[in-house]
Amino acid sequence: WNGNITFSRVDLYTSDGYPIRDYDIEYWNGTSWVKAVIINGNTSLSRSHTVTPVMTSRIRVLGRSGPTHQTSYVRVNEIEVY
Repeated sequence: WNGNITFSRVDLYTSDGYPIRDYDIEYWNGTSWVKAVIINGNTSLSRSHTVTPVMTSRIRVLGRSGPTHQTSYVRVNEIEVY
């Protein structure tokens, strides 16, 4: 973004058969990345994450593990931030 936004929800979407098993959603506080969401053992292809409203200029998805048949690969098709 060009400047700060306030967000309170992040929706993630991936491909059929490729859920992101373990991941974090992080935001930038101006000096470092802060974890807003930590997910382990996910099996859904789309997920909505509600957080306490945060003002930031950046977010990221840190994929730690992909599906059981491709653990080294993480696919993100779409990120929606509200």
